[in-house]
Amino acid sequence: MRPSSASGSAGSTGVVAIRPKVFAALIDFGFSVRGLDRIWAQTMTVNQRSRRVMEACGMTQVRTFRMDWPEVIDGTEYGDVECEIRRSPPVA
Repeated sequence: MRPSSASGSAGSTGVVAIRPKVFAALIDFGFSVRGLDRIWAQTMTVNQRSRRVMEACGMTQVRTFRMDWPEVIDGTEYGDVECEIRRSPPVA
């Protein structure tokens, strides 16, 4: 995926930074068009910007975990977080 300058930017690691409005639109698409019940995202524990975007879009943290990566970068020792948002049940 190669983002345009309007939707996000790719850093030197090739990881895409998605703006909150785009992320919120992806969540809406997942629920309304794809019919998903749960959407999740992961980031490094130390990546506060990504965590703020996920929180602003209604996601909550469900776990912190550690993985072995082929390249060690600053912050790896703190692990990663997984956040999720679930579809609201229909109102009766």
